[in-house]
Amino acid sequence: MLEDPDTVDLVVARRDGTVILSMLEDRPWDGSEQRLMELEAKVSSYLSFVLDGHMQRDHPDIVADHVQIRLDYSSRMDMRTREAIPGIELAVAEHGMEFVISHMREIQAG
Repeated sequence: MLEDPDTVDLVVARRDGTVILSMLEDRPWDGSEQRLMELEAKVSSYLSFVLDGHMQRDHPDIVADHVQIRLDYSSRMDMRTREAIPGIELAVAEHGMEFVISHMREIQAG
């Protein structure tokens, strides 16, 4: 959850050498300054997790050729937050990583 910037929500190591660091948000987006600050703090924490060597120390068996920071969210993203995404993508790219967003949709069985 974005409200806990000190926790990496999920680490996935793919066979192709990509490591995906997922942050999960299931609260509704409200466009508030507080929520944007939480998102920025979480991204900053994830960057630090990689750049300061915490990922390597916590997961010595993972060799990362590429790191992707991913925001998985469940409710429709408000315009203010959506407009902030390109700046976040650029900031993450400056460190050789990728920032992507993914809207999780509920799938109902038949």
